[in-house]
Amino acid sequence: MSATVPITVGIPTYSRGERVFQAIERILACDPVPAEIILHVDASDAVLEQRLAQVFPSVKVISSPHRVGPGGGRHRCLLAGRHEVFASFDDDSWPVDDDYFARLIKHVQDSPEAACFATVISQRNERMPPLRETSEIVTDYTGCGYALRASVYRTLSGYVDRPDAYGLEERDLSLQLHTSGHQIRFCNDLRVFHDTELTHHSRPEITTATIQNAALLTWLRYPITLWIYGALQVANVIWFMAGQRRFAGIASGLWGIPASLWGFRHLRRPMPRLGILSYLRSRQPRLPESADDGCESTQLSDQNPQQKPPSVLVGIVTHNRAEILPKAIESAFAQKGCRVRVSVIDDCSTDATPELAQRYPEVEWIRWEPGRGYMAARNQWMLTEGVDYFVSLDDDSWFLREDEIALAVSLMERRPNVAAVAYDILSPDRAEPVERQPAQRTGIFIGCGHILKLKTVRQVGVYDAVPGSYGGEEKDLCLRLINAGHEIMALPGVHVWHDKTSVARDFAAQHRSVVCNDLVMTVRRTPAWLLPLFLPARTWRHFIHAWRHGMTQAFLDGLSMFLQALPAALCSRKAVSARAILDYRKLSHGTRPLAPFPPLETTEPCAHED
Repeated sequence: MSATVPITVGIPTYSRGERVFQAIERILACDPVPAEIILHVDASDAVLEQRLAQVFPSVKVISSPHRVGPGGGRHRCLLAGRHEVFASFDDDSWPVDDDYFARLIKHVQDSPEAACFATVISQRNERMPPLRETSEIVTDYTGCGYALRASVYRTLSGYVDRPDAYGLEERDLSLQLHTSGHQIRFCNDLRVFHDTELTHHSRPEITTATIQNAALLTWLRYPITLWIYGALQVANVIWFMAGQRRFAGIASGLWGIPASLWGFRHLRRPMPRLGILSYLRSRQPRLPESADDGCESTQLSDQNPQQKPPSVLVGIVTHNRAEILPKAIESAFAQKGCRVRVSVIDDCSTDATPELAQRYPEVEWIRWEPGRGYMAARNQWMLTEGVDYFVSLDDDSWFLREDEIALAVSLMERRPNVAAVAYDILSPDRAEPVERQPAQRTGIFIGCGHILKLKTVRQVGVYDAVPGSYGGEEKDLCLRLINAGHEIMALPGVHVWHDKTSVARDFAAQHRSVVCNDLVMTVRRTPAWLLPLFLPARTWRHFIHAWRHGMTQAFLDGLSMFLQALPAALCSRKAVSARAILDYRKLSHGTRPLAPFPPLETTEPCAHED
């Protein structure tokens, strides 16, 4: 007999018959098992209840004579449950891992501020993601597998009895949780299999219900001042259905809206306006529309909630910056509208950096001894399996708002040819934020804040090894991406703050490395007929730049390093086209300085409101 944990499992079922037995069997096969299982039979004819009593006498059964829908069923299971933790499944979904409920209890204990725990959902013909013991704060969850604190649920308006609750059930409760100040935490080690292919979503009655539910959510939860926005959301749903050629059901959906609203008038409980706007902003990050870049203002996976969001890895390399590193970590976890995991490589720090692992257990910590440098770290992350996007953040850089990653991912999801997105970098020598503007093409991104589409990057190759430990890698990768026909986009006004702290930073050594690496890359990538022109020009430009900033000795040392590395650079030449170089120079003109120099002052950035 398996051990039990104080968890109530709730399963709503309708017209499924004994096929629900498979879900119950899989749940009872876990170790430990939940202390209580409640099954709600919708529109019951009493036949299934009799069979359940014979086959699963320990399962508590409640029923409704009329259809109340999955949300109504879950609502009744939640109110009937005896335990604080309520784990919900559909009648065709179940845990993948035997220790699912032990993991769930641990998340509940470790995250007392979270009220809802979302899970990894996999459906038929989909590959189940690998088990990762991490979690992050999200805005929404999926109904076929999640958990709630029952005491929190009972303080809310709860689910609405709606036979076809598509677009209403989870979104309504997510909105209630968000506006009440409760967290939803996505747990990467809670995996659920949903035994469906979602083909039923194209039925006319589902189209009808989805349109009416979009209007009903506005009616139930939005104050009057947001009804216009709600009407636009309904129009967006209709547009999506038309785009999917689901025309059958659109007219009946529109025709039935007044009756739906009137029928649920007694359940109207408007949420605070600011809370709703915060929720909408967190789940619908938007880019300004642009007539010349081909972008449209859309959100991630909002029109198709069954589509799995892309995976995003934020990588932070650190060395002896324990005091400032938490700002980078916390800004990454604060990102909304996307699923983010954060990894930190401690590159042989000798300060208190290792102690931060206890403070941030949700971070994937890796320690290198001896140190290998940030380019090796970024290469390791970019070769990580199961990751769609890689965000590079320096340990003295952080996001100023909460939607920067989602904006970039949304852009790259809509435009497959975009391989990288450059954030607008603020620093002590350029501290004033600017308004957000349409995305535009650029030739380069800056290492302290950018995002890469890993499928594309792996095709052209990750960062090449260079003699120096700092600088030049972004230019080289951008040249190769442009040469392969890909685009790099910049997001003006979508800021990352780069503090340019002097802690653990040797400016002379960095400039020496930049000079060497840039000249090596020039030799490797420049066509032979342009090399006699480009190499002296780059050398002269570095000299003038260093002379103006009092770094002449660092320049000479870098030049010496380059001359020593020249034979190896010539052997590893793989030139790009002249056209790629010209495009790069045109697009990246004036984007960044040649080398880092000490900031004149330190300025603390302020959170910039919309």
